[in-house]
Amino acid sequence: MIPFKTFQNFNPDFKAFILWQDGVALNLMRSEEDYLVSLYELYGYYVEIFFDADSEPVQMKEFEGTDRLSPYLNLLDIQEVVMKIN
Repeated sequence: MIPFKTFQNFNPDFKAFILWQDGVALNLMRSEEDYLVSLYELYGYYVEIFFDADSEPVQMKEFEGTDRLSPYLNLLDIQEVVMKIN
């Protein structure tokens, strides 16, 4: 496990390597301006990958906590969970 503050200090290439090795793709992708943004979970924090129109990764942003998850909430399909409860 790599602490959040340590991960933040890595260079982008090493961040990408760690994310591909240990990250969990949450299968949530949203649009923001000219980018598609994909969300990953890594060691209890989150990493967003910004892709350009050519599907090339151009930026990575990491964050802790749940405050920045709100843009992804409308992408969740909870119908299957609701059906299992009923």
